[in-house]
Amino acid sequence: MPSSPSTPSARSTASPDAAPPASAHPPITAPPPPNPPRRARPSGPAGLTLPYIGLTVRPWHDPVLEQHGHDPRSAYIERFWLPIVGPSCTLLMRHLATRFDDEPEGFELDLRDASRRIGIGSNQAPSATFVRTVERSVSFGFAQLADDSILLVRTRLPSLNRRQTLRLPRRVQDEHATWLDLHREQSGSEQLQRRARALALSLFELGEDIDATERQLHRWRFHPAIAHDAVRWAREQRPAPFPQRPAATAATPATAAEDDDASGPGALQPTAAGGLAPGADLTHDPSVILRDPRSRAGDAA
Repeated sequence: MPSSPSTPSARSTASPDAAPPASAHPPITAPPPPNPPRRARPSGPAGLTLPYIGLTVRPWHDPVLEQHGHDPRSAYIERFWLPIVGPSCTLLMRHLATRFDDEPEGFELDLRDASRRIGIGSNQAPSATFVRTVERSVSFGFAQLADDSILLVRTRLPSLNRRQTLRLPRRVQDEHATWLDLHREQSGSEQLQRRARALALSLFELGEDIDATERQLHRWRFHPAIAHDAVRWAREQRPAPFPQRPAATAATPATAAEDDDASGPGALQPTAAGGLAPGADLTHDPSVILRDPRSRAGDAA
């Protein structure tokens, strides 16, 4: 019987080029390592780069803040701005305010020296503490970069707005509200005092004596204490002897009526034109020389 041809054995090894048999389960691979957390950029203008050596600091003039703002070294800044901007920014503004006392027109600021003086090191890298401090002062409106080498800095700082006040602790918010109420009362008294002094000085320039000036301020409804202070201040500003007024004559009914009309609550106020007109305010210009108030009573009426 002829023999059958031989078949390849089942146990024969596979060729090296043959594909491996498919597995029922995919291989388990380890997850990739997590990315390191990215460091957040400091708040402030993006890409702020300070010169390596120093800055030219100039005052940032603001007439409103210069009259109603706060000195960076005042108790208001320490009590209410410090919790908002932090100690480094507060110390920087105080340091610059002290420099402005000696050099009001501006100065050259050595960055390494300034950072050492406020205790935050001398590193000037983009992420350094001093650079972030300058960024913070710019972001809160305390300063601004005019160009790459000139920093404009406010000499007076504003009060907190409502949004900033809400970031304070509740107790400090109450203290801030109390401070605002007290400041409003003091501001009103100071305005009355400046106005009374301006009027007293103007009356002296017209030739009124001390007693007549004080009586006129009383007729304009100023408090006696404010009127007395205004007369005393005006007398110090005008040390020359006061002219002697002629003896008073009997007032006619028409003159008495004019005086009564001129004694209303602030009805007659000095104007730069040289007379008295209703509602004018001389608190910012106490040097205006007026004509006789009584001569303008009819015009004001």
